[in-house]
Amino acid sequence: MPQSIEEKREAGLSLEVIGTILLFFDFLILFFLPAGWKLGEQRVFGLAMFAVAVTGIALLVSGIVVKVRAK
Repeated sequence: MPQSIEEKREAGLSLEVIGTILLFFDFLILFFLPAGWKLGEQRVFGLAMFAVAVTGIALLVSGIVVKVRAK
């Protein structure tokens, strides 16, 4: 089903917003990282930070690509 240009732009913007929210949550994980050090679980926090950051950046980039291709 073909989408209009406006729908593609909105989809791209939605992906960008979700990616930005994930990066915000990544900073929340960073905030709790010192607690992980005290508990000896810094690897778990580091892995979670990496996974959330990669997912957020991937969503941001894909949102930008969708918006650019819509033009």
